[in-house]
Amino acid sequence: MIKLLLFKLLAVLERPPFNHLCASAIRGAARALRLDTALVGEFDILLRDYPVQYAGAMLLTLGGLKLGLPVHVFNLNGFIQSPPARTAAARLVRKHLERHDGLRTRRAQRLIRQALLLENREADDREVLALARAELEAFLAPTRARPAKAGARFEHAAAGAALADADAVFRGIGVRMFLVSGTFLGAVRDGGFVRTEYDIDVGYFVDEADQRVIYEAFRDASAFVHANHSPLLIKAIHHSGITIDVFPHFAEDGLVWHGSNKHRWYNTPFTLATREFAGGRYLAPADADRYLEENYGNWRTPCAFWDVSFDTPNRVFPYTPSALFMLVNYVTRTDERHRMQSALIALRDVFGLDYTDYIPSGGSAELRARIGGAARTLIVGCFDPPSREELDLVDSLAATGSLVLVAVASDALLRAHGRRPVMTETARQRLAASLRGVHAVHLDDGAAARDALRETLGDVEVIMAAGALEHRAVSGPGPIEARSAAG
Repeated sequence: MIKLLLFKLLAVLERPPFNHLCASAIRGAARALRLDTALVGEFDILLRDYPVQYAGAMLLTLGGLKLGLPVHVFNLNGFIQSPPARTAAARLVRKHLERHDGLRTRRAQRLIRQALLLENREADDREVLALARAELEAFLAPTRARPAKAGARFEHAAAGAALADADAVFRGIGVRMFLVSGTFLGAVRDGGFVRTEYDIDVGYFVDEADQRVIYEAFRDASAFVHANHSPLLIKAIHHSGITIDVFPHFAEDGLVWHGSNKHRWYNTPFTLATREFAGGRYLAPADADRYLEENYGNWRTPCAFWDVSFDTPNRVFPYTPSALFMLVNYVTRTDERHRMQSALIALRDVFGLDYTDYIPSGGSAELRARIGGAARTLIVGCFDPPSREELDLVDSLAATGSLVLVAVASDALLRAHGRRPVMTETARQRLAASLRGVHAVHLDDGAAARDALRETLGDVEVIMAAGALEHRAVSGPGPIEARSAAG
C-alpha cells in the first residue's frame, strides 16, 4: 500500500506544473550545495531526458556525499555521462569514504562500486577484483550461512550433552554407536558441530542389534522425552530439544548403506576408531578422508549451498513411490530453482518421467560460438539407445562450457554394420537433443558424410564416442547431407 501511494505521488510530480517546480528546486539545491560545475550541468541533461524523480535521487546522493551524511546510493554511473562530471562525482564518493574509513556496511560497498564505475576501471583492475572477492567471501562465509532447516532448535552446548546421553543408551545395551554424516563432518573438519547443523547423526550396524531393542532403550531413557522408529530410522528427542537421528547400516553387494525409502547413501565398508569430539570420545569411521569424500566430495571447504537430496555424491534414489513423489513435490511445491531443476533431472534419469524440456536450454549454437568464442565439439556415436559412456561424454564436455554437437548413427549405417536399430532415427535424434548441454544434433551416415559435416561445421573438434561406427562395413552411396534433430 505504501509503495502504491509513493508511485501515485511520483506520477503527480511528473505532471505540469509540479514537474517544473521540482526541476527548479533541484537546480537551485545543486547550486546551493556548491557542487562541481560539471555536476550541476548534468542535472540539466537529466531533467531534460528523464523523469524528475531521477534527478531528485541523484541530488540526494550527491548532497549527502557533499555534506558527509548517510546517503541514498543512486546509480550515478548510469546517469552521469560527461568525463569531467564523472571525475567530480568519483572524487565526492572517495572523500566521503575517507571520512568514514571504518565504514564496512553494504552501503559503503555500493559506494565503492560507484567510484570504480565512474572511474571507468576495467574488470581486471585490482581494486575491482578485490571488491568482488570481498563481497563474495562475506556472503559465502560459513558464519553467515543460515540453518539448513528452518525452525530447527540446535544449541551446540546442549548438543554435546545430547550426544553423550545417546552414547550412554547404546553402551547400556552393548551396541556400538558411531558418528556419521554431518555430525562426523563437523567432528573432522570443524572440530565441533557444523554451524548450520539441525540434528545429530549417528549409526550402528544392523548385525549387532535388533532395531526394536535400540528403540526401546531410547524410549525408556530419562534423558529423552520422545522416540519413534521406522524400518530405516530411529528418531529420538533429547530433553534439550535436540533431535538424534539413529541410522541402521546395512551391508549390500560389498557396500554399506543407510537412508530411507526416499534416499540411500552408499559407502565403502569401514572400520571404526575412537575420536575425541564435543567433550567426549566416540567411535567413527577410521578412514575419515575416504568416508567424507564419498559423502560430500570437496568436504574440506564449507558449502554455501547444500541440499542433502541432490548434493551428496553417494546418494541413490530407490525405485519407490515415496522417492518418486518426493521428487514431484520438489518440482511442484518449491520455488528454489536448484532443487526444482535437480528433481526434474532425477525424475528423468531414475523414473523415466522426462519433463526436462521445461528447463531453459539450447539456443543458437552458431550465435553463441560467435559471441563467446566457445569451443565447439562434435560427438559422434550410435546413441541407440545412448550408452553410459556417450552420456558421460556429453555431460563432461557440457560442464567445460563447450558447445556440444552430436551426430547420431543413421539406420542405414547401423544396418550396414549388421545391427538392427533399437530406436528410430527420429527418436535417436530427439533423445540426443534433449540431453543437457547439447545444442544441435546431426545424422551420421558414415565416414564420407562425416567428412562433409565436418567441413560444413568448420572449426569443430570431433570426438568419436566408444562404440562409434568408424565407416561402412560394405560399400554404399556417397555422402548425404547432415540433418538436424528437427528432421
